[in-house]
Amino acid sequence: MKRRHFITSLGAAVVGAPLSAHAQSKRLPVVGVVFAAWRNVEGPWRAYVDELRKLGWIEGSTVAIDVQSLDGDPQRAPAVFSSLLARGVDVIALGGARWLQDAALKAAPATPIVTILQDDPVASGLVKS
Repeated sequence: MKRRHFITSLGAAVVGAPLSAHAQSKRLPVVGVVFAAWRNVEGPWRAYVDELRKLGWIEGSTVAIDVQSLDGDPQRAPAVFSSLLARGVDVIALGGARWLQDAALKAAPATPIVTILQDDPVASGLVKS
């Protein structure tokens, strides 16, 4: 459980960094959250939102959160990421399969990406270190 808490905290901290630049803006910063599928994500999702809240990012008040699920269908990824980018997301948080991360990197290479359910992003090759 400590590992999951650490990963969730790290994700929330990374999300907080790019969003802090928007503190003086009237537009709420937008976090796009994309799950490969909804099953078994309620606990980690709640932990993620709780960590954001602890850092002062409250959904609907200081940050907008756009949550999407691909329902296990990789073919839906390009349309979902395109929609998020059109909305002007400031960061994308991913939960789920490796194919989801590959699709996000392909669709949004200039957008910060945080994984909230990835066990080991270094071992999977998602990040270098």
